[in-house]
Formats: sequence, C-alpha cells, structure tokens
Amino acid sequence: MKQDEIGAPISAHGWTQGWGLSVLDLASDRRASERNGPSRRGSPRVEVEAAVRLRGAAQGAIDARIFNLSAGGCGLVLKAGMFNAGDLVTIKIEGVEHWPGTVKWCVGQEAGIAFDRPFYPAVFDAIVAVHRAI
Repeated sequence: MKQDEIGAPISAHGWTQGWGLSVLDLASDRRASERNGPSRRGSPRVEVEAAVRLRGAAQGAIDARIFNLSAGGCGLVLKAGMFNAGDLVTIKIEGVEHWPGTVKWCVGQEAGIAFDRPFYPAVFDAIVAVHRAI
C-alpha cells in the first residue's frame, strides 16, 4: 500500500488512512451516527429528503435540505458558514407551521437543529410519509 509523507497508509481512493480510518470513513461514521441516533437522542432519526427554509435573526431566510428528522430535531445540508452552534432559528417544512429550534452543531455544509418542542406524533408521521428518503 502507498504511504503519505509521514508514513500513513493511503487508500486506493487516495485518502490518507491515519489511525486506520480514512477521511471518508470518518465523515460517513459521523453522518451514520447522526442518522442512527446515538444514545443521547430522545428519539430515533428517519432519513428524509425535504427542501426547507431556515431563518435566523442575522441570516434571514435561506434554502436548506433536511437529510434526517426526528420528532425533536433534524440534520440539514446548507451553505457552509451561514449558522453557528447556539443560533436560534425557525424552520419551514412544507405543510407545517414555522417550527423554532436551536443550531446544535455545524460541520462543513451540515448542521443539526434541536427543536424547541417536539413534533406531535401525527405531524411527524405525516412529514415522514411525504418526505421519506428512498
């Protein structure tokens, strides 16, 4: 196997594999943990694909896309650098009123939002029925 300048193995795709994990492995592990919901989550996440509008006090309204959803929060893809952890936001999902929450984390073009109050089960089920990822 090839090695980089410090002797770390390089995968067939050209990614350095420090400590036995490639950069892609680390990214997919983090994203998988977001989808599968580590034990600190109050409810499991469901993979969805939904275009939404996210609004923050300083940012105005921007387009984003939800990639996973639970009754208590969601994972989003959006323009990098638009929000920071701790920002208060509202999210507009088709068929649902503006829903308030707080940005909990931002990594590159992904962010996690914790809703101020969870969706009612019937509302959550309706959103998932319309937007479930295939």
